[in-house]
Order: sequence, then structure tokens, then C-alpha cells
Amino acid sequence: MNILEGVLKSLLPVLVTLGLGMLAGRTGLLDEAGAGTLKKVVSRITLPFVIFQAFLTADYGTDMAVVFLVVAALCLATFAAGFLIRKRASGVSQLLPFTVSGYEMGMLGYPLFMILAGAPYMGYMAKVDLGQVLFVFSLYLFMLRRLTGEEKGLKGALLDIAKNPVMVALALGLILGVTGLAGLIMASPLGAQITSVTSFVGAPTAALILLAIGYDFKPKPALLGPVMKALLIRLALNAVFGGLAILLLFLILPFDPWLLLAMLTMLILPAPFVLPVYSQNESEKEFVSMYLSTSTMVTILLFAVLLVLKPLITGA
Repeated sequence: MNILEGVLKSLLPVLVTLGLGMLAGRTGLLDEAGAGTLKKVVSRITLPFVIFQAFLTADYGTDMAVVFLVVAALCLATFAAGFLIRKRASGVSQLLPFTVSGYEMGMLGYPLFMILAGAPYMGYMAKVDLGQVLFVFSLYLFMLRRLTGEEKGLKGALLDIAKNPVMVALALGLILGVTGLAGLIMASPLGAQITSVTSFVGAPTAALILLAIGYDFKPKPALLGPVMKALLIRLALNAVFGGLAILLLFLILPFDPWLLLAMLTMLILPAPFVLPVYSQNESEKEFVSMYLSTSTMVTILLFAVLLVLKPLITGA
């Protein structure tokens, strides 16, 4: 199989599923409530199984601590840069810092990396995800709620995290992995059964979320200017700070092509899909929704580039 055939084999299902989501929206087969239900099924049922398996099988050596610190520093750097740019640039949304920082690893990163690398390498995505998911569920959401007037105390914030199936799955996989129990479980007959269940339940994740993303893609010409401005700022910041993060990572750790692939996958992702929930008014919500759907389409284009680069990076 040549490179083009390999790229098409992975990319064509993504494009077809996105197209089916668009078609379902245009024909009325899928409405807003239906798309919302698809997202709920992913976030509350299928995705937690994917994330649990990824964190269960991740390598918890010293590499994990290094990756955690580098990714957390990357998130903080892009977040701070967003605030600085917002002060100096005219015509940008007050939500700019939140559009240029954070990564939608759960709903999009894990499904795309599973297509790109396969289930045996999902532990690399978990390793990369830990620093950014703690950033998003702490400082990112705290600042976003302050900005939008929806402040919650520490108890309320912790309850939200405790009730989130994705965070529960992440925490459970992390605890089992860090304590070494994961190795014992996976070496026993139970390990094969867990893998079988998580693989089966998690399998529809990519298709379901791509259908919902296809439905959500409804460009509005009037918003194209501010959306593209915010998107270009995000791409520039991630290119600069992401490149520095990767350089620092492999100055400290031995080069690992699969870890590089996981980092690159994270860097092409859009901002967290939680943003529209905290938009203050209808015009802001429209901007954020179009921004996320447009940046998701850009992610798919960059994902095609990663598919081309994958054999050059990994040799596989």
C-alpha cells in the first residue's frame, strides 16, 4: 500500500461521515436536539471507555511527569498570550484567550488519534492529555466562569468534575495506572475482557462525533472575518509555543515518534467544545459556534497532513 492509499484509507471515512452529518442536517434527518443527543452519547457513554482504556495502559514512568509539565506550561503560555493579544488587538472577542488555548482532546483528539495510530498507542494520547485536561478543568473553566458571571465555589466545581463521566474514567484509569494495579489487571485474564469491552463500546465514538460536527458546520459569511482572525491567532500561537514545547520535550526525553505524533495531534485540535455553554449573548454564541466548527474543519485538513507525515515520523 502506497502513502496515498494509506492516507485515503484513514481520511475518506472521516470526510464521508462529516458529509453525512451535513446532509442529515440539510435534509432534516438530524436536528439540533438529535445532534445534542449524539454528543451526550459520546461524552457520557462511549468516550469514557476510550479514555479509561487509554489511561489504564499508559506508561507511568518519569516520562509522564515531564510530558505533564511541558504540556501544562504550553497551555499556560498560550492562555497568557491570549490575554496580552486581547489587550492590544482591536475587534477581537473578549473570549479570545479561551479560543486560543485548551484542546478538545476528548470529543475529537482521542477519536482522531485512534484513526491515526490505533488502539495500542492510545496511552501516548493519555500521557499528552493529562496536563491539558487538568488545565482546562481548573484555571481555564474558573476564568471562563468569572468572565461570564457564572462563578461557583470550590465545592460546586469539584461536584461538576465528580459527576463528569469522562473525568471519572480518567481518574479511575490514572489511579490504577499510577498504583501499578493496571499492570496486574492487564496481565490477568480480566485484562483481555476489559480491552474487549472498552474497544466495543468505544468504537462508535469517532463516527458519532463526526456526524454531530458535520451537522454543526453552518458557515455565516458575516462572521467569517472575526472567526478567521481568532483562528489564525490560535494557529500562530500553537505553532510557536507548540514547537518550543516539542523541542523542550525531546531535549529532556529520548525521541519517541509516537509521542511526537500525539503532541502534533493535540496541537491541531480546536479549543474545548464547552465554550458555547458559557457565551454571554446570542451574537457571542454564534461567533463561538462558527469558530469551533470552522476550526474543526481546519483540524480535519491538518489531520490529512498528519496522515501523510505519519509514515515519515514513525516508519510504520
